[in-house]
Amino acid sequence: MKKQFCQSCGMPLTQASDFGTEKDGSQSSEYCHFCYQNGSWTQPEISLEETIAKGHQAIDQMQINPLKKWFFKTFCGMQIKSLKRWSSKK
Repeated sequence: MKKQFCQSCGMPLTQASDFGTEKDGSQSSEYCHFCYQNGSWTQPEISLEETIAKGHQAIDQMQINPLKKWFFKTFCGMQIKSLKRWSSKK
């Protein structure tokens, strides 16, 4: 099974509670509950740069070794830029 990631922030979508919702209440197939609820963005004005900064903050909170943190932070921006929400804004 292919691993799914939120197409706005890159969060892994591993269980039903991770997914956002569409306007009709159904589960979104592409976005997490932090980014997308009831068919709308939770932060419609957030920029790509702010999204990357939030990703870095989340990585800083992870209980992992410093080398992994460096690796994740190094590639975080590249991953987020390639996601559906942001790739269409080039």
